[in-house]
Amino acid sequence: GPENLGGEPPAALYEVSSRRQREAAQWLKEQAMDEGDDEDQEMNDEEDELAHRETDFNDYFYEDPDYEEESGVIEEPFQPTQLDIEGEKAVEAAVAEINQETEEKDEDLSDKDAPPNGWINEKELAKAEKELLLVGVSAKPKNVTLPKKQANRKSKMNAKFFCTVANNPNCPRFRDKLEMIVAELLSEKQHAEWLLSTTRSECTKQISELDSQIQIMDSKKSDGARIEAGASARKSDSQGAIASIEREGRKLLSVFKRQSADCRSELKNLRNTVCGSKKLKQEVITIEAKQRKGARLEINDCSVGSWRPQECMDIKVAQQLEKQGIFNPQKAVTARRPLHSILHKCGFGGGIQWFLRGKVSPPQTPQYGANCPPLRLKTVCNDFECPVDCELGDWEGWSACSKTCDGGLKRRVRPVEVYPQNGGDACDATNDEQTCNALACDRPCLLQNWGPWRACTRACDRGMRWRSRKIKRAATGDGRCPRTFSKARYERRVCNAQPCPLDVVCVARMDLLIGIDASGSMGLSGWKAQRTALLQLVNRMALSKASGIQLGVLKFAYKITVLSQLTDDKKKLISAITKTKFDRWTTNIGGAFRSMKGMLQFGRRDAPSICMLWTDGRPSRPSSKYDASLGAKSLRSSCRVMVVTMRPAVPKSYVSPWVSHPKSQNVMVVNHPNLMVEKVMKVNTFVCGRVQTFLDWTKAQKVTKATSTR
Repeated sequence: GPENLGGEPPAALYEVSSRRQREAAQWLKEQAMDEGDDEDQEMNDEEDELAHRETDFNDYFYEDPDYEEESGVIEEPFQPTQLDIEGEKAVEAAVAEINQETEEKDEDLSDKDAPPNGWINEKELAKAEKELLLVGVSAKPKNVTLPKKQANRKSKMNAKFFCTVANNPNCPRFRDKLEMIVAELLSEKQHAEWLLSTTRSECTKQISELDSQIQIMDSKKSDGARIEAGASARKSDSQGAIASIEREGRKLLSVFKRQSADCRSELKNLRNTVCGSKKLKQEVITIEAKQRKGARLEINDCSVGSWRPQECMDIKVAQQLEKQGIFNPQKAVTARRPLHSILHKCGFGGGIQWFLRGKVSPPQTPQYGANCPPLRLKTVCNDFECPVDCELGDWEGWSACSKTCDGGLKRRVRPVEVYPQNGGDACDATNDEQTCNALACDRPCLLQNWGPWRACTRACDRGMRWRSRKIKRAATGDGRCPRTFSKARYERRVCNAQPCPLDVVCVARMDLLIGIDASGSMGLSGWKAQRTALLQLVNRMALSKASGIQLGVLKFAYKITVLSQLTDDKKKLISAITKTKFDRWTTNIGGAFRSMKGMLQFGRRDAPSICMLWTDGRPSRPSSKYDASLGAKSLRSSCRVMVVTMRPAVPKSYVSPWVSHPKSQNVMVVNHPNLMVEKVMKVNTFVCGRVQTFLDWTKAQKVTKATSTR
């Protein structure tokens, strides 16, 4: 009848015999033990690589060795305190109150946009059927008998299931579906806008970089032009000076050659004259001796040594030393008068230089031999301009390497600030080159050391620990790099493989945020089942700010409502979950993720953070798939993100990009919201890293065997 339209499927659809359950459990265990079939490889390698390329395992990681060692199952039964017993009674009362809720009692569920009379005649029903066919929805569900007369319609609550698209488009379920379509279109639009903005930003960045490079090149070009112009001017001046010097040099060389020839000729004549004079003198003395009948006289003239040049001295200093009879500057050095203050290196007017020589042999016959020539000679010295040495500026920065690999060259230059003049020291090299990028172009990537092992994802039922290696230097050219999940970069281990007890209490130390779905697709029964499951989950958690769990809860539909910030007050949590209303309408998953990130500010630094979302639908306006991905991405850096899906329409592959790594350990699939109550213990062990048996394990085994026997 109409009261079943939009209701929940019969429970028989979910009933499975105990034998089938055991066979399925055994098959899953065999599949899990088989290394060839890994549940974490549901996505193909390419999709998995793309999913993790952005994060590269940069998800939230709580690093604490004590926390890792404490994971697992505590075999000693949990001893409830008086507060726990009172909390369990409060949960039972809250569950009973939730079960009594009906749509008539829920003020927020009244269809305020319904037609005034609340009834639909046959013509409007046929019109609605045509309109539903236009949007691809069957107007007459199977196994449903529609009433033929208006007289059979007893209340507005029965009639509201036959709302038409034309007159009443605001039915929660129908609107949720439409908003989901809008959200998909919006997601595509946002993704396209993101690609466009990313492309624009990259183009703007590249244009900015190119503009800056152009400016640098223009600046270097202008500097080069200026240097070139200066160098050209100096080159022309130098060429003119060189030509003039060459002409003057040729002239001087010609004069030097002529004067040298004249000097040699004159010296030859003087030597001949001296030699002739000596011979004539000797002959005259010999004739005179014969006339006197005396002995033959040998004439020996005074002979002197070679000239010894002294250092060039300052004129004033040399004149003072000359009065003192000092002609060698080395003998004039004192403490007050160092050598450099005496000497004259260069400068206009020159200095004074003495040439000294000594007697080799005096004349033996003074009356006939020639006296000694002068033993000192004073000349002008260093009468030229002082030389100017080359001075160089600082090195400029290195240029870009001419090649990115296989060996290139980078260059740098330095300017000449003072050019050498008057025989000054020449300039050192003004260009410098170095080899760069000598590595091969086809170079493999370089990996960092192994990161730490992550804590076990579960307390029981086969958890996982893993570690990875990040890329330190990317590959170049055709060089290879191991894939993200290859053995060279990724390792994992099975941990806590023991089966979970039937009834457990989560005793881990953590800050847990849970978001529950209040959208229209959930339905009132699903909304009630969801809150009931959450209350039972709260009842099986050891809440304590000092050493246990802090729990925060929010609900999301079109709007996001924080039911409770992180707290260990169980009564406050139970009251908030019980009193909250069913919002209906759309599924704002992106907003839920962002709200969770804001709620983490009340968390503890010395406890891991976990954010778990329960949903039965895909994101719809104001959120979208793209918006949800962005929200989850920002949240993954702050906490471990987990998702529980409650509809086949939201498969594991759809929500895998949202959750933290490893994907298979952070996504739980429940086929229907009504099954959440039965899956409370699964959810508890799914999210908790340390549990304690609530009942004695042996007693629990007996209860299990008795149930299977029946």
